[in-house]
Amino acid sequence: MESRTITVEGLRTRVLVEDGPGAVREPILLIHGVGGWAENWRPVMGALAATGRQVIALDLPGFGQSERPRRVRYFGPDEAFYPRFVIAAMGVLGIERAHIAGNSMGGAVAYMTGARRRVLPPCVLAAGIRPRRAAAAPTPRRRT
Repeated sequence: MESRTITVEGLRTRVLVEDGPGAVREPILLIHGVGGWAENWRPVMGALAATGRQVIALDLPGFGQSERPRRVRYFGPDEAFYPRFVIAAMGVLGIERAHIAGNSMGGAVAYMTGARRRVLPPCVLAAGIRPRRAAAAPTPRRRT
């Protein structure tokens, strides 16, 4: 696994890159959640790369080792910063299309990026959420 520093929209941005054998399939881009950073994805990057893909985890601006942006609208209705940033990062990395997975806030960023363009169906992950158990149906009473 390699740590790289790239410049995206004028911001110093750190990425982790794991190249799978041959890396012939579409890459996977991983986006962390609030309070997270690219390192959160390290435990799964090797297994994902083993599927023949390049796997990239990035530190969003203001997190991890990436530079903090100034005066941006993170999730405004027009030109939200993070999805625009992810698309720009894909351009810098030479990625035309990718699968994008996100955790927590990164899931929202993955979804919003996918809605804009250049991604394969996004995978949105929400850590710490367990499915609710279905309520048991009431047992019918027998008439005696």
